[in-house]
Amino acid sequence: MPHLSEARTNRPDSLVVVINPNERWSVRILGGVSVERAGQVIDRFPTRRSALILIRLALAQGRAVSRDAIAAALWPDQFSETTKPRLRQELARLKKVLGESGDIFESDRLSLRLDTSKDDIDLKDAEQMLVRYALEKRPEQKINIAEPLAQYPEEIAPGYDEPWILAVRKDWRTRTAHTLLEIAGVCETRGELERAVQLARKAASNDLLNEDVQSGFLQILVRLERHEEAAQHLAELDRVYFQQLGVGPSHRLAQWVWPRRPPEQAPITGQITAAKIKPLPAPLAELFGRACEVESVAAMLDPSSDVRLITLSGPGGIGKTQLSLTLGRQVADAYRRRVWFIALAEIESPSRIGKVILDALGIGTIDEDPIDVIASVLSKEPSLIILDNFEQLVDGGAQIVRRLLEQCTKLKLLVTTRRRLNVQGEREFPVGALSLI
Repeated sequence: MPHLSEARTNRPDSLVVVINPNERWSVRILGGVSVERAGQVIDRFPTRRSALILIRLALAQGRAVSRDAIAAALWPDQFSETTKPRLRQELARLKKVLGESGDIFESDRLSLRLDTSKDDIDLKDAEQMLVRYALEKRPEQKINIAEPLAQYPEEIAPGYDEPWILAVRKDWRTRTAHTLLEIAGVCETRGELERAVQLARKAASNDLLNEDVQSGFLQILVRLERHEEAAQHLAELDRVYFQQLGVGPSHRLAQWVWPRRPPEQAPITGQITAAKIKPLPAPLAELFGRACEVESVAAMLDPSSDVRLITLSGPGGIGKTQLSLTLGRQVADAYRRRVWFIALAEIESPSRIGKVILDALGIGTIDEDPIDVIASVLSKEPSLIILDNFEQLVDGGAQIVRRLLEQCTKLKLLVTTRRRLNVQGEREFPVGALSLI
């Protein structure tokens, strides 16, 4: 049922909708689909297709849309002769829910449109704002015009994923995000730093999968020396990209958080020598009952295997560390002893992972990106690094693991963790409890 104001008559079972005929209707499709008037909100519709009619007309922003075009959008795989009566039926349902004074349309035999003499359309208002912004030359006025865009919801008709809606939604996201990012840059140059960050963050949230927008936001954070915030945002992008695309952000985004020096300025780094390769820690106890696990994972750890990231996952105390040490010892000869065990239980910040690895390699560095240095010293021969107790670092550390694998093409990683990393190419091996039978 629609949300409506009520007035009771003498008959207790009657309902009269009180509507001032001079009030304008507001048609909204940004952040949700609704029709509003004088505090009354209609956001539930008789059918999905009746709501789609409203969305299609709102996207036209008061321009006429042919009935055939609307029918084709609602019933794309059916003949027009069969859809015409259905369209009339859906339109009648939509008009009924608006009430007797709710005729917000102008129509004829061939077309429909929203009556802009009676209706305000939120998308049309926002589009006009973008036009005024583009025409304005004065920076302060541009800011004043565009800043209200940050208050608009970023989605057009959320919950409706028809192809013709998705195309408009993507275009809207991109245009508003770039506008907000541009205004953020203006605010930054004027010294309004917090305002710049807020606008850039809104731009980034509007278009999460647009790497140009995300790059602009990260650059602002880095220029303002908000490095921890930049690393956290990159970690969130890593999670979202993997969930939605199956791959993480490109290295182009990561370089703003962990910048790389140009080749001509690359630091001279040390080399791994036999003297610097420390023996693996001795296991605290002999490993029993894991012969099948050792055989399966050791095959994946062989340098000739295409698997480059293996995670031993399971609850604490199940024996992941002991299993990883056993595996490291078993494959050490295949790697010419180039196997390192790195304990991370006491490490809480993902930004320290690179430095801890360098310390284990016996390589010192000042000011250089640790991942670049690691790549330079592990680029020539197959190597294996065991990262133990990674679970508290997953949110930010997964991106670092991805960079290690991208830049160190001959490196394999064996990670023990209570939860998987969700990095492309990861091969998870759950470690279960030993049977007592």
